[in-house]
Amino acid sequence: MHTLALLESLSPATLGTAVALGLLLSVSCGLRAFVAPLTLAAGARLGWVDLGPSFTWMASDLALCTFGLAVAIELVADKFPAVDHAFDSLHVLVKPALATVAGAALLQGPDTSPLLACVLGLCTSGALAGVTHVTKASVRLGSSATTLGAGNPLLSLGEDVVAVGLTALLTWGAVHA
Repeated sequence: MHTLALLESLSPATLGTAVALGLLLSVSCGLRAFVAPLTLAAGARLGWVDLGPSFTWMASDLALCTFGLAVAIELVADKFPAVDHAFDSLHVLVKPALATVAGAALLQGPDTSPLLACVLGLCTSGALAGVTHVTKASVRLGSSATTLGAGNPLLSLGEDVVAVGLTALLTWGAVHA
């Protein structure tokens, strides 16, 4: 199915909801790589979110456990200044990739190619997660330079609140869409 046919196959409300949820999810991914995918997977498991046919694996036991463990590791590791910078280096690729997959999972319709959904997810969710991550990492470097890392745990807690808040909005939006 071509992009135009994909867009025509979705109602404006469905497309608008998918795009809005994808954008919230991508900003959350840019702050915390695994919080939004865990929430999306749990929402799919509970029947609150419909994932594209090629992305139903996200609601599997293995995916939920993996995302959950990754969230726990990321939330703890990000509180330590040296470790947070190492994670930021790795997450330059990880966060846009996770946001791309999550965005594609929301955008893929029953007759849509998973490749097309991934391209759309990369152009929207992946790009926004990358910009969010680079901005966050830059602020964190500035904090390290000015506070010798003492301000980083506080910034990290603030980022946790924003990421969890955005995923709460994602969940609420999916349930009420």
